[in-house]
Amino acid sequence: MATCSFCGEEYPDGREACPHCGSDAETGWKAEEPHEGIDLPDEMEEQDYQNLLREEGLLDRPTDGGISPVTLVITLFLAAALVFLFVLS
Repeated sequence: MATCSFCGEEYPDGREACPHCGSDAETGWKAEEPHEGIDLPDEMEEQDYQNLLREEGLLDRPTDGGISPVTLVITLFLAAALVFLFVLS
């Protein structure tokens, strides 16, 4: 049995690719370069997470199913434009 240097799972000797993760010599897996895992960011503190959401504009979105004021104004404007075009034709 051999051990995949990418995912760490064991597989039968002589295989061209790992049956668990699909890594092979052509897609970056090399037996001489073992990987200890994937590089994920460290745990994020709650305050950092809130700051990230605020920067992305996701924190102040309505979550109670309500409609945002911008969406309401755009919808009313489009409805008024459609009524105006209908009346003119």
